[in-house]
Amino acid sequence: VCFGLTMAIVVQVSERHARPGVPVSARGWLATVALSLVLAAGVGAVVVQPARAVMASTARAAPLAKAEAEMCSLHPLRLIEFVAPGSMGDAYGEYPAARWIGEPHLDGLPLSYSMYMGASAIALALAAFRRRQRFVVALGAIAGAALLVAMGRYLPVHGVFRYLVFPLAYMRLPEKYTVVLVAALALLAGLGAARVLSREAQPWRRTAILLASIVGFGIASPFIFPFPWSGYMAHGLRHGAMAALAVLGIQVLAARGSRLAPALLVATVAFDLAAACWPLQGFVPRALAADKPRAAQIVLADRTGHAEPPRLFRSEVVTGTVMAWTQASNHAQGEARLQQTLVTNTANAWGIAMMPGYDAAIPSRLVSAWAAGQADRLAALRLFGVDYAVLPVRDPREQTDQRADLQSLSDLLPGARLYRVNGSLPRVFLAAHAEVLPDPTALARLYEPAAVAGESVWLAPDANAHPLLAPPGRAGTCRMESFSNRRLEARCDAERPGLAVFNEQYDRGWGAMVDGRPAPVLRANLNMRALVLAPGAHHIV
Repeated sequence: VCFGLTMAIVVQVSERHARPGVPVSARGWLATVALSLVLAAGVGAVVVQPARAVMASTARAAPLAKAEAEMCSLHPLRLIEFVAPGSMGDAYGEYPAARWIGEPHLDGLPLSYSMYMGASAIALALAAFRRRQRFVVALGAIAGAALLVAMGRYLPVHGVFRYLVFPLAYMRLPEKYTVVLVAALALLAGLGAARVLSREAQPWRRTAILLASIVGFGIASPFIFPFPWSGYMAHGLRHGAMAALAVLGIQVLAARGSRLAPALLVATVAFDLAAACWPLQGFVPRALAADKPRAAQIVLADRTGHAEPPRLFRSEVVTGTVMAWTQASNHAQGEARLQQTLVTNTANAWGIAMMPGYDAAIPSRLVSAWAAGQADRLAALRLFGVDYAVLPVRDPREQTDQRADLQSLSDLLPGARLYRVNGSLPRVFLAAHAEVLPDPTALARLYEPAAVAGESVWLAPDANAHPLLAPPGRAGTCRMESFSNRRLEARCDAERPGLAVFNEQYDRGWGAMVDGRPAPVLRANLNMRALVLAPGAHHIV
């Protein structure tokens, strides 16, 4: 919306200066801008509104702290990469620049594996600038502003921008703002190409200065950057220099009226960008996406007869232990290694739920509860109904397994083993004992043995929440009959008054029917759903 509004104003101003004396309809112009903003907001709402609903119970419901918001800022050294592809290293192999520009919160690499804008495109963008072209100047200003914001923590601009454009205070990873830079640069390159192919005087000096700068930096790079970084830098700068030289040659041909100039210009830009991004296209065999991994087959076969999807926890350490025992010689093998150990967010494709889930969508109370359980991770797995775990194996040659209460199912790869978690709470159970506690007290008592066993439940303060004073224990049995993202159905047989606890994320939007009558949904164990049941058989939806 902001970008479109800025462009509309720039075009309006440019039209007035381009056609002096020709009246411009203010009403028509304002109506066009208003309609454009309404349409832009409507298109955006399709994505924004569902995201806001998910965000409401997570840490993303409030503006991010400065440190978190400025993760993955564009490092100033990456400006070199704009004209030198691969100058920081090989994103899938040796990456010598990682020490300076890598993001420790990710995998030690930057968010974007390449920042190459195309030396040919930059040369053409420089050609677009000329006198009395406010539209071009405005595009350049937009590109410059986006670049400054993208640099995040390295400049104060991003902090001021988040304050002035408040909705973007919820956004993290400033490097993403380079999308605006790419859009503006592409438009400038198009205008520059039109000028180069026109009958006007060629702005060849700018291209020559760009070429000289790239060549000069390439000559100096072995004295500035350590080996092997200097080798990657020289290779990338050589690529950029050839692209800029090709544009300079096309300008010479265009000045002479050559008919080959347009075709050569298209070919130069296309080859420049394609050659730079081809190594980043991680093509792998189709089977990686189509074939169900053996781990998923084992889990799903083991859970036959259950309506709800199985839950699985994968330790972050697994990738490291597998890498220590299994070498990947290419990108496809690396991807296969991750998939075979059910790397987070891929198992969902096979109907397996991952715990605790994707960080941006985890409710804040679940984050606190999960963190509190790391002192006794087995208790956390049991409390939240995690059925399976992929855990690291330091030495796969040792056959004896020392993990109590975990049943070994299969060695997925050397260094990774699949376990069944014994004693996990079912997705719906009947507890006989309940206390009404404020959240800090409930968090402190969350991993008491009776709570982990589903015999005691801690209810959040609510008008409908009342304690059950019976001793800790189960009040009967429950079974999930159907499960979907928006509708759950279960049957319970209560031997005495109890709480039917659904081991699912709580949200105020959930409603419930017990035997066809509305019933209040209570918040239990910080982030679960609970319903009060009288003795007898009940149908819950």
